[in-house]
Amino acid sequence: SGPPPPPPSHNHGEFSQEQQQQQQEQSKELEEELLRELQTTREALKAEESASKARQMRRRQLMHRSELQRLDQMFQELREAPERRARQEQQFMERKLRETKADVEKEKQQHNLLRQKLKKLRARGEEERKVLKETKRRYLKLRRKRVNLEISRSAKTCIISRADCTSIHLSLRGSLSARLEQARSSAGNSGSGGGLVRLLVQLPKSGESQSGAIRNYSAVQDMFYKILWQRVLRTAQIGEGMAAAGSSRNPNTQLVVADGDVPRLVRVLDHGAVRVWHQLRTLRLLAKDHQEVMRVEVLPVEEVGEQEEKKEDEDEHFIVRVTLAYSRSHNVYQPWVGQCGQVLHCLEVYNAPHGIEARQEGTGQRVDASRISIDLGAAWNSFPEAVDVSTIKVHQSCGRGEAQRVLAALQDPSKASKRDFCSLIRTAADIMVAGS
Repeated sequence: SGPPPPPPSHNHGEFSQEQQQQQQEQSKELEEELLRELQTTREALKAEESASKARQMRRRQLMHRSELQRLDQMFQELREAPERRARQEQQFMERKLRETKADVEKEKQQHNLLRQKLKKLRARGEEERKVLKETKRRYLKLRRKRVNLEISRSAKTCIISRADCTSIHLSLRGSLSARLEQARSSAGNSGSGGGLVRLLVQLPKSGESQSGAIRNYSAVQDMFYKILWQRVLRTAQIGEGMAAAGSSRNPNTQLVVADGDVPRLVRVLDHGAVRVWHQLRTLRLLAKDHQEVMRVEVLPVEEVGEQEEKKEDEDEHFIVRVTLAYSRSHNVYQPWVGQCGQVLHCLEVYNAPHGIEARQEGTGQRVDASRISIDLGAAWNSFPEAVDVSTIKVHQSCGRGEAQRVLAALQDPSKASKRDFCSLIRTAADIMVAGS
């Protein structure tokens, strides 16, 4: 990097010394310059080294400071972590407490609403029960009134089927018919103050095919109509000028009365026809409504050994004997048998060495069954609405001793002295079924 070398000289002898001196001077200058550059470079290097050391020291200081700050922050966080956690938990619990209070308040409101609704529902239920009770009472009252109208003397069940100038034909309930015709005058009744009328009553034919479980249906029907005709005779008060004539079918089906007594006798006859129709219908439907009913019999009081003092209307009392049977064996039901009532009719009672037992008719196979007979005393003017429970008798044919339980239930002193006939039969049947 020094000055260019001098051009070569051709005169080496003359300029050799001078050139050497110049070269030496140039070499010294070059060396000095190089030394100065070296010194400058060394100084710059030292300055750079010192600056680098200072930067490294600064860097280390900054690193130490940042590490200290980080450690200080970590220690600070470690110190504040429990407090912060406790504060967060406290905030969380406060928030949950507010939410819980709100939920409790909402639950209280819902509980109060539900309590109010329950109170309203109870009040409504009580009102509905009262309304139902009142409706049932009104219905029973209306039904009683309707029944009373049907069986009362003013009931409109009598229909004039045909009328002419000499006779009137009447159609009553239960296929009962009557004819009113003018009777011939006689010397014995010329002073009666009015004409005479002959009342002819034609009893309906006995329908054995529709008798149900009633035994000897025609005899029962004749007995009821006989009681009805006796009532007509008592009402007529037969005396002088009034006579009862006979017929080929029934000796008491014709009556000659004064014309003024005809409306009263027709009302009595109409009332009795409705009652007999209702009584026969109840007995016919008894086996259909209660499948445990096996047989129904209606007997006069004298046939069952009742020897009490005869009353004025003793002939209007009778005994209703109902036979109930209940089978617990499955093999009693045969494929050709339709209803349970038909199956129970196949039971027979045998006297076995160990007691009375039931067997199936035809096969003789033993069956687990019970059969009882209930005797109920009744009066014509109150049957089937009421029977006298004091006269009830229960006989056990076979079974598990249901007779005593049935008798105790039917003669319960807490009940009224007279109860409905169908209700008593239903109670007895329930006891037989429950005893299985």
